[in-house]
Amino acid sequence: MRIRAQYSMEYLMVFTIIFATLIPIAFFIMQWITPQNCESVSNQVNVIGNQLISSVEQTYYSGYPGRTTINLKFPSGITNFSTISNNTASPGTNISSQKYLSITYQCSGKSNTVIFHSKVPMNISNYYDELLNRLNAGDKRFQIDATYTKGKNIILFSSITLK
Repeated sequence: MRIRAQYSMEYLMVFTIIFATLIPIAFFIMQWITPQNCESVSNQVNVIGNQLISSVEQTYYSGYPGRTTINLKFPSGITNFSTISNNTASPGTNISSQKYLSITYQCSGKSNTVIFHSKVPMNISNYYDELLNRLNAGDKRFQIDATYTKGKNIILFSSITLK
């Protein structure tokens, strides 16, 4: 019986040592991977914003009825996507003053907002609530149209639609 007990104790000691070394290593690896994931999401959001702004400006300068379609890959964690004006952040502001694209994303429990400046006015033409429901990760197709409004002044702007 002593030999069996000795083997059992050695067996338990070996596994205790293995687990005692694996748990800190796993914790260290998880701490090391998380910031890289946040950096990756941040870089993807910057690529999305820069490509959208570039396409909006090109479509705007091509004039009415210019149209561009671009495909973008959204990372997980994007929570808000809107245009904002110089003086207010509400989605229903005057189109002629909306020259900023705002993208908000979550990473490691923190909310981060990136704002991209456009030289031309723009508007997101989807229903705002519907757009927010479609911000999940994956491939997204955006249609950008050079549009105008009639009134006292004819205002040309680029309209962004998520297809």
